[in-house]
Amino acid sequence: MKFRLLNIAAVLLFAAGCCTAPPPASSGGNGTVEYCQQADKIIRAIADRDYKNYIRSAGENMVSGDQEKFLSSCKDMESRLGKIGKYTFLTALQTPEVINLVYRIDFSRTSANGKKIEHQQLFQLVFGKVDGQSKLLGMRIM
Repeated sequence: MKFRLLNIAAVLLFAAGCCTAPPPASSGGNGTVEYCQQADKIIRAIADRDYKNYIRSAGENMVSGDQEKFLSSCKDMESRLGKIGKYTFLTALQTPEVINLVYRIDFSRTSANGKKIEHQQLFQLVFGKVDGQSKLLGMRIM
């Protein structure tokens, strides 16, 4: 089962943040550490609005558009959710064909009346092996 990436989900993480360490290498030999490293590269690319590194890490099949659309989606996401204070790896959920990595994202924005609004969202990245390579198959806000 292959998930397609929505532009808005693709730019969830657009401001600098920090990530907790991925699980130790002894976490079952299922590639979780490799997937966490790839997820970190993807998150950093989105946080930095670095389109080239995002394409390199997430794969060209995960982007429906060009750099202008990517940056526009970043701006839209920021206006709706706010800036990211930090992101934290929570868990890796195993299924027969894919690994689901779950992160907690801390957002902060200012309301129209000047009040600071802080909230958290869960973010899921779905990875699997395609032609022997770990690939991002999809991601979403939960």
